[in-house]
Amino acid sequence: DAWPGPAKPATLGETAATSEEVLPAVLSLADAQRLALVRNPSPRAATARLEAAAAQVSAARAAFRPSVGLNASATRVSYQAQGLSPMPVDGYDSYGLSLGASYLLFDNYARNARLAAAQADQRALTASRDEVARLLTGAVAEAWFGLLLAERNLAIASTDQAFNATLVDETRKRQKLDRATPADVLNFQIRELNAAARVTLARQEQELGRTVLAELLGADRARAPDVDH
Repeated sequence: DAWPGPAKPATLGETAATSEEVLPAVLSLADAQRLALVRNPSPRAATARLEAAAAQVSAARAAFRPSVGLNASATRVSYQAQGLSPMPVDGYDSYGLSLGASYLLFDNYARNARLAAAQADQRALTASRDEVARLLTGAVAEAWFGLLLAERNLAIASTDQAFNATLVDETRKRQKLDRATPADVLNFQIRELNAAARVTLARQEQELGRTVLAELLGADRARAPDVDH
């Protein structure tokens, strides 16, 4: 079945080593989506349910095939009944082997109904798995771009704060030379404080973005990566 997104989640037969993969310090969007599909428990659970449905389809199809049975037996006789008491006899062995086959010709379409129901469940779970992947990759993209935006806003606000701090110093020097008023100094101080507030807000948004991205990647907050610019 086609799988939307950059990667398909690990099947039950795959080892858990992939989910324990160490996250790189910096992640691109494609790598973040790929790791989320592998590490996040939601797509892995959806894949497990789909594999169970596929097994049910195989079991339903088995009803259309003949069944073959092979029986083998081995018996060791050391005593033989003589009245009320068993009497020892010369020991002997007996062996048996039987082979049988059967085929169900008609069961009033019950097996057809069971197969159709199993296939319908498989199709529904396939759609559910694809929807899980779509929602997860979309959430990762939103968190990744949100973190990128927060980092850009932090850089801009930090630069603006430093620039206004420089203007405050220069304006104070001009004030000493009677070339600027206290209002001019206050104006740049207000701008510096506004920039500092934007720095604080950007840092909070950055921390929130890192936390959300770490949760989507199935990682601890301390291991959350930065985004690749």
